Formats: sequence, C-alpha cells, structure tokens
Amino acid sequence: MIMKRKLFVFFIVLLMSGVSVLVGCKNSNEEQSTQPPNNLGAQSTPTLMSGISGYPVLITEEAYPSNNSVGQTATYPDSSATSEEVFTTPPDPERELPAAQDNNGVIGGVLIRQITDEGFIPFDPYELILAEIVENVEGQPAFITYDEQSKRAQTFPTGVFIFQEVPPGTYGLVVNMAVAEFPVRDANGKQIFITVEPGQVIDMGQVIVQMP
Repeated sequence: MIMKRKLFVFFIVLLMSGVSVLVGCKNSNEEQSTQPPNNLGAQSTPTLMSGISGYPVLITEEAYPSNNSVGQTATYPDSSATSEEVFTTPPDPERELPAAQDNNGVIGGVLIRQITDEGFIPFDPYELILAEIVENVEGQPAFITYDEQSKRAQTFPTGVFIFQEVPPGTYGLVVNMAVAEFPVRDANGKQIFITVEPGQVIDMGQVIVQMP
C-alpha cells in the first residue's frame, strides 16, 4: 500500500513538471512572436559609387572630364565657354589641294562661320556633303539631293575642307550639324553651285556660312 502511494505521488510530481515545461515554452514562443523585427518598416537608402546616394552616375573617360581624376562625378564644360578664337575679318588659312586623279576633280576651300555682331570663326561641321542637283523641265536647278554614297569632305579645325575624286558635274554644298542640315548659300541668300570638269582642281576660297 505504501509502495502504491509513493508511485502515485511520483506520477503527480512528474505530471506537474511537464505542465510547467509546456507553459514555459508557450510563453517563450509568445514573447518571440510579439517582438517586432529590427528596423521593421525602415527604408534602406542604396549607396552607389563610394557613398553617392541617389541615381547612378556614369563615369567614363570618353565623357567630358572634370578637373578631378577619373573616379569622381564627370561634369560638362560651361556652355558659355569657348576655345574658338573670334576674328574681326574672315580667316584665310593656307591650304594645299591635292592633284586630281584620272578624270575626276578636286574641290576645296575654307568654311567660315559668321557670328552676328561678333566676328568670324573657322567652321568645322559634323559633315560637309557634296549634293547632286536635280533640274526641272527647263533645265534649271530645282533642288539638291544626296544619299549615303554622296561625297563627304575631309574637314579640319581651321575650316579647310577638301573633296577628292569628284566625278565631273554640278554640285551644291550641304552642311550637316548632326541635329540639323542646310544648304550653303552666298551673301545674297542664293544656293552655291560648283561645276567640276575632268581633272580640274577648284579652290572655292573663303566660304562664309550664316547659321539659319
């Protein structure tokens, strides 16, 4: 009888210990579930290029460099700054045109841009194109046209330009500024036309361009 009572007491103690353990585990889980995660709702700021936050910045040696070394944010030069010298009279640099080959001709000269109320500067456009003339029914020039096969001049910062291996014919000049293009005109606003004979070398001299 005594042995049965001891076993019953031992069973009660063991049962109470199990209940305590379960209650402790439950409380622990509740505490963990109610504890908010660190920085909940906080927005992280991306860090780009050594601490510069915000939009990514492209740094390349091909872009306009800043005064600092590569690795800093590249900047563009002031739009008001210019390295072009303005002349009070149209510049006329020396030039030597090559000889014509076979039955083709050569056309050269110097392009000059006139800046109103300021002066003149050498003009080196994106492209200078030799355009063909399309005549009307009366045989008069109606308009000029060009394509990818049309002659492009070799141009220089001095404004000098040279067309080589030009087939005989009559042509007009078209300035391509990459964002716009226009025909070259004289001081009276008329388009300039050049007629080339076989083996002929033509120096057009100073060709003054007024931007439209």
